[in-house]
Amino acid sequence: MTWPSQSPLVQTWNGAGYAANAHFVPALGQPVLDLLQPRPGERILIRGIL
Repeated sequence: MTWPSQSPLVQTWNGAGYAANAHFVPALGQPVLDLLQPRPGERILIRGIL
């Protein structure tokens, strides 16, 4: 069985589009960051459902 060739998915950052359509995402995440109280240099791994 052969699969049809697919071009790789290309994503580009669109800051204006993000600001217009997804500005709520940082607002929803801020309470979590407040609870975690990250220190300088620490990294937080975000695992979504997608």
